[in-house]
Amino acid sequence: MLVNMDKLLGNMKSKPIAGPKLLSLDNTHTCKVNLDSLIIDGQTVQSEPVHTSQSGYNLALSFGICVDEQNEKSYLSISFIILPGEFDAILPWPFRFPITISILDLKGSKKNISHSIPWDSRKVIFNRPASNANVSFQITQFCLVDILRANTNTYVQDGFIFVQLHINFMESCAQPTPNKECIDDQRPSFDNKYEKKKLNYEADDWHPLRNDVILDVYNCDLTMIVKHGCLRGEPMIENGLCSLWSGIRATYGINHGRVAFQIKILRYLHSSDLLYNEIPFGIRVGWSTNESKLSLGDELLSFGYEGTGKIWTGNQFEWYGEQYTVGDIITCYADFESERGNVLLSFAKNDLNFELAYRINSEDFHSRPLFPHIFIKNISYQVNFGQLNTKYSLRPGFCFINDYEEDDRIRGTLGPSSKEECEVIMMVGLPGAGKSFWVERHCAINTDKKYILLSTNNIIQQMKIDNCDGSHEMIDRAIQCLRIMFDIAACRKRNFIIDQV
Repeated sequence: MLVNMDKLLGNMKSKPIAGPKLLSLDNTHTCKVNLDSLIIDGQTVQSEPVHTSQSGYNLALSFGICVDEQNEKSYLSISFIILPGEFDAILPWPFRFPITISILDLKGSKKNISHSIPWDSRKVIFNRPASNANVSFQITQFCLVDILRANTNTYVQDGFIFVQLHINFMESCAQPTPNKECIDDQRPSFDNKYEKKKLNYEADDWHPLRNDVILDVYNCDLTMIVKHGCLRGEPMIENGLCSLWSGIRATYGINHGRVAFQIKILRYLHSSDLLYNEIPFGIRVGWSTNESKLSLGDELLSFGYEGTGKIWTGNQFEWYGEQYTVGDIITCYADFESERGNVLLSFAKNDLNFELAYRINSEDFHSRPLFPHIFIKNISYQVNFGQLNTKYSLRPGFCFINDYEEDDRIRGTLGPSSKEECEVIMMVGLPGAGKSFWVERHCAINTDKKYILLSTNNIIQQMKIDNCDGSHEMIDRAIQCLRIMFDIAACRKRNFIIDQV
């Protein structure tokens, strides 16, 4: 849970930071921020207001420290604020120009840490300020404090960092929408942008019949997008889907040998639709059986290494290894040979090998294979099952899973080849009659069907947001996502169960 949120969002006393009153000629404004003071004092610090021109918008940034108590990590938080200005009455509203905030690389290597703020007509932060200032657009986890401290000469100089605000006036995000729409409904809502997006039906040969190991477009969540020869993937993030985790397995698993695969974290997918208290990005990588759920680490025969530096199985975690982020390559190892009667799972980050993560009794698997498994939230990634050149070599004695002969691998469940082969089950009954219990049991008995459950309760579970199960905002978001999933489901050859009252 994040702390210091009241300080970050509240109307607190701030310490002005020296800076120009107007944007520079390149439409940037740079603030010099005392990082040490932020960490020690725990205060929110606001920059001196800067105008886009003599008669332009009045803008500011604010800075603070957020602590994720669950992960025991501190983050630099940066907020973008539109302040009331003398010329607001003659300016076009809402504010609709692309915004980029960067922590500057002081070595000039162009390795700035940057975040872009997407424009959204539904967000009141872009409207004309009505009183003291608009609600700020806050990036609560802009950057780990440890990353800044570890790169003292790159980002920190004498305890200070330099943060640059850039406004791209050459590009307008969209035509302004009436302010009434933004003011009357400030909650996340389904909008017409999704309705105008055409959903393509899959062809009858939608499932690639290949004998190499790739991402399985059948054994994945509806919101997962697979591309680049089925070796890259990312989740949908439009219209509230950014709140969901998405899972996917590889097409082949294995139950012998010493095997590995790698995954590279390519980039974070930013969205302004995130709910107030949710973590914006997440990733787990590892191994699972074909019968387990797509939420890696939530069941006993499902083993994941999370970007926060935890390992998960049976919905329980332990601290392990290190955190990892964009640009890192994670290697997942499964050793069926070194110890008789046991399967050994371990991981590596780049060229750093970690200790043993799991020792599992082979009898628990009953000869069932383990499949490479990825579970993500708002992250783009690339997998290497052996088809790509690798920057970091495997440990001696290990092979990529794709290097094994096809007969030595076990194919995952094949999906239906046509709509006529698909099943759709709709639950009908009074509340409390046992519909959801029947669904859970039916899915457990028929794991080969890979049923996709369409219900708001299932979507809320897929969000993985603590202490928010009954909030109106959470329920609205779940209904919004369910509506989109119904449209996606109509275009997919899958087996579905609708359990919605």
